[in-house]
Amino acid sequence: MTVVTDVPAALHEYEALAQGYPGEEGRARYAQLLLRDGQLDKAQAVFAEILKRSRTSPAYYRRDQREWIDLAKRESNA
Repeated sequence: MTVVTDVPAALHEYEALAQGYPGEEGRARYAQLLLRDGQLDKAQAVFAEILKRSRTSPAYYRRDQREWIDLAKRESNA
């Protein structure tokens, strides 16, 4: 696991990445960093976005992105 020392800079990069990265990994990692930074509401909104996307996505996408969708489910219930 990578240790992030400049959280504000990392959040800025992840926010940009999350918008254009194919799949849910970028959004999930961004939400995890938001949690680490104490931005709980914003993190929950990103996890909710992942779950919303998954509900309207085809089965192959849900299968391929299962790890990140499951993470969003776990974190949304936490």
